[in-house]
Amino acid sequence: MIVNISPKPNTSITADIGPIELTNVTIFAGENNAGKTTLVKAIGDYLKEQNITVLHIPAERVLIDNEIKTGNASDPLRNTLMELVEVSFDTSNITSLIHDIESILPLEFGKYNVDKTELIVKTKNASSSEYEKAIKEVYIKKLIESFYIKDNYIGKADIEVSKVGQGAERLIIASLLKYLVDKQKERNGMSDQKTCIVFEEPEIYLHPKLKQDLYSFLSEIANDHLSNVMVIMTTHDPYFIDLASQFKIYKTFRDSTKNYSTQIIEIKNNRYLNYDSSSEINYLIFGVPTPSYFLELYEGKKISYMLKNNQASLSYKKFDDEIASVLNLEQLEKDDHNEDVTFVTRLRHDLAHPSSVLTIENFKKWGEMSIQKLQELPE
Repeated sequence: MIVNISPKPNTSITADIGPIELTNVTIFAGENNAGKTTLVKAIGDYLKEQNITVLHIPAERVLIDNEIKTGNASDPLRNTLMELVEVSFDTSNITSLIHDIESILPLEFGKYNVDKTELIVKTKNASSSEYEKAIKEVYIKKLIESFYIKDNYIGKADIEVSKVGQGAERLIIASLLKYLVDKQKERNGMSDQKTCIVFEEPEIYLHPKLKQDLYSFLSEIANDHLSNVMVIMTTHDPYFIDLASQFKIYKTFRDSTKNYSTQIIEIKNNRYLNYDSSSEINYLIFGVPTPSYFLELYEGKKISYMLKNNQASLSYKKFDDEIASVLNLEQLEKDDHNEDVTFVTRLRHDLAHPSSVLTIENFKKWGEMSIQKLQELPE
């Protein structure tokens, strides 16, 4: 699906972003204040105009007790439950109840023979849909109030959901989303109604194992062709990028050439390695050099050089000679054989055969520069 987001007054989107391709799982990653929330809200509004149901789980606390109990229309738990009720609620009972109130209740009241008094029921002043909405709101409120957490560590079984940690709250939301998707499939087979789950920073407040479980759940429902669900996520967690590296990932940033408007770049268009490397994605999004990316890039470039020159093997020294020649780098360091090498190959040796403090200090000194130089090597 292609969406087009135009500039939004009084937001971080002050310039056209252009067409954005959404797939079954789409991730917008970037630093804080890059405008990810503004962007996914704009995308959500666009999808609603296309008659697509949008369930938005924000990054901030999702279960605030007063908002839930007063029926806050923006609360994600309430909205998820409303979608669930829409799937399973039998409206014929409401129609029957309204008819009974209109016709039978006045007759029953009349049997009391109150002098010159009769009961008039003007249900026509409210539509059946208004009665239906009111009943659903009460139903949802009671459902929410029925949720409790049992803590087997302390032996307490009646902890209100609004009193538990935010990580647990987000997993409750995820559980309800899964139940909703299953109910939709149970009722309709493959649903004609498309649903988009916008989950901001699903990884927050979760330890790595639960991040992996939550990611697996979101991936599962998005890849289930019967569910007709697509998922949009925002994140600035390198580990979550590591889990989702095979999906469509956009770097979200403020573009100084466009008055610092929120803009995006699809990461796969800027790859240097010929496979989905999560360490490379993280470097391209967050600009943080890591030893793992440097080593992947070094070995990847070395293999590419071997293939290009039809060589079955290649020593690190000979590859370093190529690095020095192509990039015009001086070979001012020494390898273990006391031969001259560039700082790039010296760093590769230190990381492959670490020597504690020296390795750390050398990566601080040469890491980012070495990555940039390797990226300049032609394939």
